Amino acid sequence: MSYFLNSKDQIVQDSIDGFLQLCPNLCRLDGYPSTKVVLDRKRYELMDQNTPQGVAVVSGGGSGHEPAFAKLCGSGFLSAAVCGEIFASPSESSILTALRHTITASGALIVVNNYTGDKLNFGAALEKIKAETGYDARMVIVADDVALRSSSNVRSKVGARGLAGCMLVLKCAGAWAAQGRSLSEVEQMTTRVTESITTMGCAVSSCTLPGQKTKRILNEGELEMGLGAHGEPGACRQTMKSADEVVLEMVERVGCIGKYEDDQKVSPGDRVVILLNNLGSITQLEMGIIVSSTIKAVTHTLGARIERFYSGMFLSSLDMKGFSISLLRIKQGAEGDEVLRALDAPTDAPGWPHCTVQAPIPQKDFVVPLRTVSATRDETVERKKYMDTVYRVIVSACDSIIACSDLLNELDAAIGDGDCGDTYFIGATKVKESDSVKNAPTLSKALLEISNIAGEDMGGSSGALLKIFFVAFSSALHEDADVLSLKDISTGLQRGCEKMSYYGGAVLGDSTMLDALIPLSNAVQQAASTDGGLATAQQALKAAQSGAESTKHLVAKAGRASYVPENAQKDVTDPGSEAVVAIMRGIHDELHK
Repeated sequence: MSYFLNSKDQIVQDSIDGFLQLCPNLCRLDGYPSTKVVLDRKRYELMDQNTPQGVAVVSGGGSGHEPAFAKLCGSGFLSAAVCGEIFASPSESSILTALRHTITASGALIVVNNYTGDKLNFGAALEKIKAETGYDARMVIVADDVALRSSSNVRSKVGARGLAGCMLVLKCAGAWAAQGRSLSEVEQMTTRVTESITTMGCAVSSCTLPGQKTKRILNEGELEMGLGAHGEPGACRQTMKSADEVVLEMVERVGCIGKYEDDQKVSPGDRVVILLNNLGSITQLEMGIIVSSTIKAVTHTLGARIERFYSGMFLSSLDMKGFSISLLRIKQGAEGDEVLRALDAPTDAPGWPHCTVQAPIPQKDFVVPLRTVSATRDETVERKKYMDTVYRVIVSACDSIIACSDLLNELDAAIGDGDCGDTYFIGATKVKESDSVKNAPTLSKALLEISNIAGEDMGGSSGALLKIFFVAFSSALHEDADVLSLKDISTGLQRGCEKMSYYGGAVLGDSTMLDALIPLSNAVQQAASTDGGLATAQQALKAAQSGAESTKHLVAKAGRASYVPENAQKDVTDPGSEAVVAIMRGIHDELHK
């Protein structure tokens, strides 16, 4: 695994200075390389003016967990974040320096995850600052990991690991400190939050430290449940399942139900807050799926009421491809409402989501009905017979495309991303399945329905270009005619090619599907002027084949292939043009039966 960096020895410093250039509300102490402390600028400046301040909230740990902890500094959140090297606890001296620049007579609350190095170094600094200043300082330890709990509910001597649940703890502590509460109040309320959180993580790949090989390799199709935030082995490995199944097991664990039941069991009707944390490399596409799976499992399996749902990257593990689910139990009544108000309290910390986060929105409230505009027409016997033929031709064209999908993928793999055949396969299959295409009263309407499928189901640039082509083709046809002439078809093809070229930017000779479409269109136009009849299909097929063959000797000037070196394009037929040939072959074969 390669990383974008300048110097392996300055990864953390360079990263901190990079994001601080975009965060005017934060600053850092001038103590590199040994002291890497990020501060809430406003608190630092007010302390410099000897202005009384409330309880300082300080946290930190090893780097590699961004945005934790430096990006959680800010008003209503952390007063200071102490950063260690990657996955290494910061030194006692750097923590002490952070405390010296944040603590006042109101005291300081240190919140750290349950890792030995962090507890020792933050603990030593806490005792020293108390001795130096006479000010009070307390420490809260977050141990929210449920992965290694035994069935008999026995905890080990060191306790559970601290994971992403710490983010909710820090948010509440920062909010209560900003309200001017005493250190004892902040400590007690924060401790109650800590005791109410459970977290479970999973991943399909471990993390890789810069300059090193991946610690542990998971097999393809393998999933690890309960691994640590530094890539430590998890509770078990299992075969990869669907998102719903993976999330369900994790929710059962954090909800402490079923075979994982213990004294923290979530009961139906309980109020909860969910934090879905991206551990590093989960795509946004996947996160959306996992959000949906989590909401379903929490509401249906636990029967709980989700009061707040946070989704994003909060405490990562470098490039680990995994996620964790944290569940915070919210008590009924005033005490629970106090926690929700703390989570909702304003903050300018850059690592916390700044959109309004409330309970998930039910699907019925964000899905609205489609509006359709359609015109009804009287169907004549002649038109019905004509449209039956049109539909058989469309199906034959789709079958031809489906049959050559592997070839299209092979061609695309040489000059693109290798999915051209899959894209056309999806489109052709959807067209065959569409009742709207099958029952279209006119060719114009059938082409419009096909254009919708191209744009909505095929996706990508191919789908968009074909949508444009078929919309333009459709708009050029006469709705009133029972049977369209060859001249009508020719006009539609020309219009489609023109619009595809206009919006896509390609012209004849650019090694795109137009190199087959334009010759095909020209052949139909010539046949229309001489009333070519059935021979038209054969002429159009030969023209398309000739055009596609020419792309082997062209240099792509448009489309994804234009980014590929010229030598890689040599002797490779453009897959889009080959798709045009397949479509025309299907049309030809049906008409010549």
